[in-house]
Amino acid sequence: EWLEERISGKGQVQGTWNAMTVDGDIEVLNALYDRRIELSALLPWFKEQLAPTPQLGPPRREVRLDLHIHAPDGLFVDNNFAKVEMRCDLRITGLAQQPSIGGLIEVLNGEVTFRDHVFRITGGSIGFQDPYRINPMLNINAESQISTTEGEYTVSAAVSGTADSPRVQFTADDPSLTQNDVLSLVTLGQTSSQAQRESGGVGVGDVLALVPS
Repeated sequence: EWLEERISGKGQVQGTWNAMTVDGDIEVLNALYDRRIELSALLPWFKEQLAPTPQLGPPRREVRLDLHIHAPDGLFVDNNFAKVEMRCDLRITGLAQQPSIGGLIEVLNGEVTFRDHVFRITGGSIGFQDPYRINPMLNINAESQISTTEGEYTVSAAVSGTADSPRVQFTADDPSLTQNDVLSLVTLGQTSSQAQRESGGVGVGDVLALVPS
């Protein structure tokens, strides 16, 4: 219910009523997620959607999946946080109660807004490699132009790790900036030294408190 989609495909069901296999090829013609989200709630929400459905007892019948799901483009996120187009090539296998996902979702183009700064995505993918749990690998890069009274900086963000344990690294095109300066640019729009001069002494702890874990 959280996704508007239009799909087309074909497949077949084989086996007995108590033990069947569903296989087929599904093309996602287009899909849209446009609900408003808060950054601090994004990862918990994502993990909740991927969690296995709770089972109150053994399933009445065994349903195995072998589905190829693909979209050459047309997968959209368009909300307060991101405007992104993606494509996917996925394989869904295993039991319907606890499926396994393999394959890749790629970001074609888009942007993400964080603290009023627009980060243009320069490349990105979400890879499903673990056959035992749904915990995709993240590889997303973006950059933003941030202007201050002291100059203009290109700040890059690199997201890596997994959905369970993501890592975000910010860097800038000015090698003289410290990591605290870069974090301050992203969160306050100023370097840490500039923020201390103009804000009466904003410390590193104040900056880090603005960065979501």
